[in-house]
Amino acid sequence: MARIKQSSTASRGAAVTRSPRGRKNLPVMLGNRPMFVYLHHPHRWTVLEGHVVPQMKELRFVDDPNVDPDDERAKWRKRGWTEIPWDVRGKDTNYLREHPGPNKTFVYLSEWETPHRGSSVVVPDVAGYVAFLLWLKENDKVSQPEIYVLEKLRDAARKRYEDYAGKAHANPKMKRKADRCKVDLTALSDEIDAQLGIDTASIGAEVTEPPKKKKKARKKKADPVVEVPLVD
Repeated sequence: MARIKQSSTASRGAAVTRSPRGRKNLPVMLGNRPMFVYLHHPHRWTVLEGHVVPQMKELRFVDDPNVDPDDERAKWRKRGWTEIPWDVRGKDTNYLREHPGPNKTFVYLSEWETPHRGSSVVVPDVAGYVAFLLWLKENDKVSQPEIYVLEKLRDAARKRYEDYAGKAHANPKMKRKADRCKVDLTALSDEIDAQLGIDTASIGAEVTEPPKKKKKARKKKADPVVEVPLVD
């Protein structure tokens, strides 16, 4: 967790809107949820809702006059991580949301997390979050996954699937886990095939379609021989 100075840009909550706090509005009962920014590493990928998407890391900021936030960010950049700006989708956009917290503090969540006032319950919008991750991927806001990274994830997914499937006959929970692993395995295999330019549909057609028989060329009959008698 990174620490930032009170006077820094991040600590001021740039482009973060604050909701008016009325008497009837109860605080969100969540602690230790300071401002954050998403980071991504080229080797960090996962499968959500049947899609191969970048796996995000939250770099959280805590007020501390002894630590410079720019130094913290530079440290992660040296490790190969890329920062995803709050306004990555354009002007007046921000994936960070600020909510009133306990003891006159503020709680920071993503736009895909809905808190409940007076409670610590947070309801995630998984479909919306996945759509955001796919947008980052499709618009080259993150580096595309390398084949060897996907293959490593696929091997791990295959192993999990085989382990759970082997226990599914005796435990229904293992069956459900095996089904989820199979979805991950299929998504990773399709992603690898797409990057390699392999058309799985055409491969299936080539396998199922019987080979066409070549037509034999008909031999032309020789013209009949006409014998002409010799005249002395």
